[in-house]
Amino acid sequence: MTDEQLDPPDGWTVSTATATHISLYHAAGNGRSLVVRPTEPGSEEWLVKGLAGYEPPYPIFADDVARAAAIEEAITVMETIAAGESVEPLRTESTADGNAVATAGDDNETTGDAQKEEKESDDAVDQADLTAFASEGDDK
Repeated sequence: MTDEQLDPPDGWTVSTATATHISLYHAAGNGRSLVVRPTEPGSEEWLVKGLAGYEPPYPIFADDVARAAAIEEAITVMETIAAGESVEPLRTESTADGNAVATAGDDNETTGDAQKEEKESDDAVDQADLTAFASEGDDK
């Protein structure tokens, strides 16, 4: 399938279509967007990623697939969203650029969320009472 043949479902717009990047936008509802791009620069494998309007953020719907398969998966995701249904991602990432990958689990909690909660818990234990360092003369 070529970009010229990409005909998104009603409500979706192709905002960018180059040889290395396809961006799609769903203006209805909460303004969701998708990107179809190589998994790595110069790679032959592609991914389909949600960028805006998804919860949890940055879902990956297809990864390490051929470009045509990625486009087909993007169309399936768009059709599902246009029908008012939810789409289950393969996994989610905690950043838009994909540097911090968090794998979705059965309980829908991402690894990144669990690590964040653990760190917050550790910080609370290690936090000293701020008045412990004050002296009586500091009230002036």
